[in-house]
Amino acid sequence: MERLRNLLLDFFNGAEPKHITLSGVDHVITVTALGGGAEQPRIKLRHYHVELSRSKIPSAAPQVTLHAIGASMDLSVRRSQIAPDTLWKDALRVPRQARPKKQKNVSRDEWGDKRGRVYLQKQNLDNLQVKKMKALRSSPGEDENEAGERAED
Repeated sequence: MERLRNLLLDFFNGAEPKHITLSGVDHVITVTALGGGAEQPRIKLRHYHVELSRSKIPSAAPQVTLHAIGASMDLSVRRSQIAPDTLWKDALRVPRQARPKKQKNVSRDEWGDKRGRVYLQKQNLDNLQVKKMKALRSSPGEDENEAGERAED
């Protein structure tokens, strides 16, 4: 029964929200396990539509009514051959290629945006070559005049 429970939880399980808004819930799927021990275990699977109506007390939460819709299943376990524990563990093992690779210095903020941190070595700005603009260069004739004036001094 525990392995069947794990199978059904894996099949129907979704993201676990922190808060649930009652008005946002419109369908409910219930799985009930009955029996065990000497009698045959039975599983009842039901699908309900949730209807909210005003409660008689104004400040209280709305009254919830469930209406059966869709398929209703009564399952019974007639034959079972449980796999050995070693085979069960091998079946549940996730291959190394399917595991998400851990990324260093990468995180996500509260809006879900990816943030990364990049580390660089200290840069030596003395050897940095910058592009010189033509407007700042002196003309070739001016260079000779300045050189001559320096020589005279």
